[in-house]
Amino acid sequence: MDSPGELRVLLRAATAKDSDLIVPMLQREGIETKACSTPDDILGEMAAGAGALIIAEEVVQHPAFAGVMAALQAQPDWSDLPVIVLARTGADSPAIAKLMEALAGSVTVLERPMRVASFVSAARAALASRKRQYVLRTTLEGLREADQRKTEFLATLAHELRNPLAPVRTALAVLMTKELDPAQSRRFFEMMNRQVDHMARLIDDLLEVARITRGKIALQIHPVDLVEVVRDAAD
Repeated sequence: MDSPGELRVLLRAATAKDSDLIVPMLQREGIETKACSTPDDILGEMAAGAGALIIAEEVVQHPAFAGVMAALQAQPDWSDLPVIVLARTGADSPAIAKLMEALAGSVTVLERPMRVASFVSAARAALASRKRQYVLRTTLEGLREADQRKTEFLATLAHELRNPLAPVRTALAVLMTKELDPAQSRRFFEMMNRQVDHMARLIDDLLEVARITRGKIALQIHPVDLVEVVRDAAD
């Protein structure tokens, strides 16, 4: 689940005065906002978590913004941090065009000066988009965890399936190469029967492997005869 800090807005306005106006305005609307003074500040705050990035056109044009651009392009598969660019009036900015091309549909451009309602609406839409990304992240993490549990279970099961084969093979080799009396033969047959029963239980667990992905494994706990345990180990 996303934390409150992951839904905050990072702001780098054109001037400190603009930041002093925008931050209280967004916070009055219940939108947590963090003003950043430099591109390095933006990078540090992005690493800590962000719901959207609001930047002025002048910041996009600054050479130091290249580090932020690289970080935006290096996001995980689930992440597409929404970016709102506050553009100057009537200016076609090559820097904004480049940003929009690099980040596809995650960039929204608002021309200054802008209506407060439009600005707040854009910020809320960006955060709503980010929330959906966090849902996707949680789903992917759940799938990875389920896959890891299944892999660990299958690895353990494969190891356990190999264990009964050794005594069964040994017993078969003895029965095929030596003449044994009925009592001796019965001992080997009983041992093979125990091992086959054990393998059958393991295979039954394998057939119900779907339970592993839901974390529903029922352990059958009951007392055992230590003599039988030692005998099986000796076999």
